[in-house]
Amino acid sequence: LNGGKIGDPSKIRFCLEMGHTRYSRDIDIKDVYSACLKDWYEKYLKKVVNLTLDAKHQGDEIWAIGGGCLLPGFKKLLEKNGFKILDNPVEANVSGLLEMAKTIMSKNPTTTSGTPGK
Repeated sequence: LNGGKIGDPSKIRFCLEMGHTRYSRDIDIKDVYSACLKDWYEKYLKKVVNLTLDAKHQGDEIWAIGGGCLLPGFKKLLEKNGFKILDNPVEANVSGLLEMAKTIMSKNPTTTSGTPGK
């Protein structure tokens, strides 16, 4: 595996988070990574992706969020299947939840004591 070189998990994670598969001059995990990505997709994501694509007619766009969208090769796969990757997928979920909370609070204001206002 990988020419017998021992992989450093923290370096592997860092290189994947940076969007590539080479973390030193001598070590490129592309083959191993590609096989793992394909296995992960087939076992855990393919069914969800297909269900989402089947429901596309119920909305305007299909958004993919979360840091996994930025994994090497995965963004391209999602886009090929019609998903839109948001500009900042890592923070997209929390930003959306914040907007929902603001909307809810504007419809149901509370007083400073924390009890519902009238």
